[in-house]
Amino acid sequence: MVRQWLRVWEARKWMKQNEGFLPTWHAYLGYRLNLFDELQQNGTVSAQVNDKELLENWVQTGLILGHLKKDGDRVYPSKQMKNYFSKKSDVAIGDLLVELMELHIPSLMDYTPVLTGDAPRRSFDGDVHGTAVATTSSFIEQISYRSVKKVVSEISCETILDIGCGNAGYIRRLAHEFPHKEFVGIDLNKAVVEDATRQSEGLTNVRIEQQDLRDWDNEGKLFSCVMMHNLLHYFSPVERMELMKNIERLLDENGGISLITPLYLSDHGQKFSAAFNNFLSVHDNLHRLPTAEDIEVLAAAIGRKVDSLKPIVKEGGWYSIVIK
Repeated sequence: MVRQWLRVWEARKWMKQNEGFLPTWHAYLGYRLNLFDELQQNGTVSAQVNDKELLENWVQTGLILGHLKKDGDRVYPSKQMKNYFSKKSDVAIGDLLVELMELHIPSLMDYTPVLTGDAPRRSFDGDVHGTAVATTSSFIEQISYRSVKKVVSEISCETILDIGCGNAGYIRRLAHEFPHKEFVGIDLNKAVVEDATRQSEGLTNVRIEQQDLRDWDNEGKLFSCVMMHNLLHYFSPVERMELMKNIERLLDENGGISLITPLYLSDHGQKFSAAFNNFLSVHDNLHRLPTAEDIEVLAAAIGRKVDSLKPIVKEGGWYSIVIK
């Protein structure tokens, strides 16, 4: 009898843990379908809804969670939902949940058939998810920008290359603060480059190009600083070696490299890095996170060394690394 009660207790504990997923799902759906925006404007939802019962369930769930409020017949989003899950808001974080719900969780759910050999590994499609990934990477940028700015100042960089620049958030901010320095961003994704170019209009010291580092020589000109942020997991360990060699040929002898990346088995963020590694590994074109030792090996391969390695998002295991 005691064993059975312990079994029930254990089951209830695991069910309780799943309650934490409900707010994430609810906020994701409201952002994805613009439901919070429509409620804010009209007090009701009518557009693009075919199943009224499902909509009613979503609304009731929102009222239970506190995501939605009610005044008579009018339903409206809470201040939190209005600020952070409206596509009209300039501080929206909904793309983070889109990436989680449409990319990360489906990938982890595919782990079983891939693990048993009943299905091939997934393939990450940058054309489909590149923009969302670039947007969510900008959250890390807000936290890590101060560290990157310090690197640019301490290395006395005059010409800075950002590899895999995404929407060029780092170099746009740096270009405003250092108008006499030259910034170049390259990325493989056409849509991302077009968006970065549009956002960089008016900055005469910024140039954005759709380029593959392996085939690009920048007309023989060298950079005094190379930035490579949140990028290493797109390269296998062998490819990382080639990547560093390609960086070295574009880098001034006294220049430096700035890396922002999660580290596996580091002192911080081990749970996140473990989850991220599972997501990465189920893809045939994404790769496990590097360890601190891996970074030291990469630096040594081009005759340089790790000058500093500091955590910037401890719960996520993200580090700012400088190689000189």
